[in-house]
Amino acid sequence: MAKQPPTRLFITPKDFMQLYGHKSYKGAWKAYQALKDALGKKSHQKVTVTELASYEGVSVAEIMAVL
Repeated sequence: MAKQPPTRLFITPKDFMQLYGHKSYKGAWKAYQALKDALGKKSHQKVTVTELASYEGVSVAEIMAVL
């Protein structure tokens, strides 16, 4: 069976609120920026679902199930 690609390509700070249970957008934004720094992303670059899954050590399907 072939793997299906994720239906979404990029992760947003609002997704961080849902995934990590952040109560505020500002807290989610800080976590998102920390992830971008850890991945070596520039300010105009976005984080993909695949990169987040790899960083957290979970499958893309697990992340997509929450989103």
